[in-house]
Amino acid sequence: MFLQKRQGESRPLPPRSSRYFAVGRRWYFTTREKTTLGPFSSFEQADQSARAYILDADAHKHGAAVSYTYGVVLHDYETCTAEHCQQCQEMARALS
Repeated sequence: MFLQKRQGESRPLPPRSSRYFAVGRRWYFTTREKTTLGPFSSFEQADQSARAYILDADAHKHGAAVSYTYGVVLHDYETCTAEHCQQCQEMARALS
């Protein structure tokens, strides 16, 4: 995720700041909306959560019910309105 060209970019990379930072031994990431999520025990965990956040934000745009509290993803499968929500399908399999 560090300094990759966006799709369609051909010019040199513009300056971008990292979305990740550490305070002590705890890692955090900042969203495009300037929300800080964390703490996470490792950079890898913060990176994985940031990637999941981006995917969930896209799913939310398409009708999925996704919310975040203290860096933890809360997905309400009972009220989710997404047509083909992978998280709801996984929950249905787990509950059956």
